[in-house]
Amino acid sequence: HQGAVGYFNFPTTASADTKAMWGSYLVSLGINPKNGKKDLASRFIDFLFSADEYKKFLGTAKAFPVKDGIDLGSLDSLFPDMQRAWQGRTFMTLLLPPVPGLQDVLLTELQNLTGGRADVATVLGKLDDAVQEERAQGA
Repeated sequence: HQGAVGYFNFPTTASADTKAMWGSYLVSLGINPKNGKKDLASRFIDFLFSADEYKKFLGTAKAFPVKDGIDLGSLDSLFPDMQRAWQGRTFMTLLLPPVPGLQDVLLTELQNLTGGRADVATVLGKLDDAVQEERAQGA
């Protein structure tokens, strides 16, 4: 017997009826006004968010669109189901620090926390230690 592939939201809280969905972002874009390339950065962002290019990018990155009117159903058959499951919910981002060492500690300790192997105080302590270590190495 072959089952159909489907989608369901991974439970991120103890309450199944929560309106919050937790996750992380893949890409962030920003313009540094101090480097003198604001016009080039703006042109790149305009290009990336054009209908055809943005759809190609999202299909490659396997990411949700951040603007309306982008149909990814032709790129991923689960996208329409995912979109319906997320309807009316608020996406709460898990902000990942840009430093790989901090990302590793954060993700490992979040797994320990959700797996019942650590408490909040322990996780925060390990994160504080990792931040201090990164600062010491950068000094």
